[in-house]
Amino acid sequence: MWQASWLYLEMYLVKLGVVHASFVLLVVEGAPWIWPRIPALLKRLGLCTEQVIELVDFYHAAENLREFSQLVIGKHKQAKAWFEKARSTLRYKSTSTTSSAIPC
Repeated sequence: MWQASWLYLEMYLVKLGVVHASFVLLVVEGAPWIWPRIPALLKRLGLCTEQVIELVDFYHAAENLREFSQLVIGKHKQAKAWFEKARSTLRYKSTSTTSSAIPC
């Protein structure tokens, strides 16, 4: 099923003339099957990696932070507090700040 969607996306990007864009912003969810396919897509479209900005959408990034907090800290108040702080940092600050807040 995903192959048809991926082909449709590629055809749509060609129709848009993406090859003529200075920069392309790819906003996708964080599913692990998506990211490995992007380099081949870029190559088929004739785009350089320097032209592309890859971004995980906020909802899925926050969902991954929640799952991470529950795995590392557990399903109790401390995990919820860490998640809420990390989600706020992600939304209003930078990802480098968020990654430095991850407990070791």
